[in-house]
Amino acid sequence: MRDRQQAGLTIVELMVVVAIIGVLAALAATTLKPDWEGNGAREVASLLREARREAVAGGAIRPEVSTAYPALCPTGFGDGKRVYIALDQVGVSCPDRPDCNSQLTIFKAKEAALLTDTTTTWAPVVSYWFRDEVEVTITAGVDITPNGAQAGAVPPGSPPTRCFDPDGTADPMTLYVRRRNLADGTAAGGDRYRIVLMPAGGTPMLFKDW
Repeated sequence: MRDRQQAGLTIVELMVVVAIIGVLAALAATTLKPDWEGNGAREVASLLREARREAVAGGAIRPEVSTAYPALCPTGFGDGKRVYIALDQVGVSCPDRPDCNSQLTIFKAKEAALLTDTTTTWAPVVSYWFRDEVEVTITAGVDITPNGAQAGAVPPGSPPTRCFDPDGTADPMTLYVRRRNLADGTAAGGDRYRIVLMPAGGTPMLFKDW
C-alpha cells in the first residue's frame, strides 16, 4: 500500500504568487486610471490642426468683406483672418454634459453666396468640452523651453481667442492642460501638457510637462 503525499504551496511559492498579484494590481490601476488631461491635450492638438485646415480650405477673405467689417479678428475681418478658436472657461453650459467645465470651439468666417453681398458672420465649426477635472488655459506666445517657462504656475491673463490666416499661418499660442481639484480649483495630481503652435503654423507640438 503506497502513501499519498499532500500537495501544497511552500512559503516561498506563496510569496511569489502574492508578489505577482501585487504587480498585476498596480498595472491594472495605472491602466484603468482616467487620463482626462491627456485626452484633453490630444484633442486640443487635433482641434488646432483642424482649425488650420479650415482656414486654408476657406481661402482669402474678399477685400470688400474686409472693408465692410474693418475690426480685427475675432470681431471683424479687417485683418483677413479666416478662422479663430475660442476658449470658454468655467461654468459654461455644455449640451448633454453636466460634468463640463470649459469648451474650445473653432469658428470660421462664413461669407454670403452672392459676391455683391458682403454679409459675413463667424459660424461655429466644432467644439470640444472638457470635464470639470480638467483646466485649460491659452497664452499668446510660444513656450518651448525645457519643462515649460511657467514652472507649474497657471499663466495669468490668458487671451480667450487666437486666429488663423488662409495661408496656414496663425497667431502664436501655447495651451496648458492640467488636472484640478473640484473642491477649490487648485492643481491636482496627474500629468501636465503644453500644446504649442508656432506662428508659421504646421503641426502643433505636444509637451508632457510645464
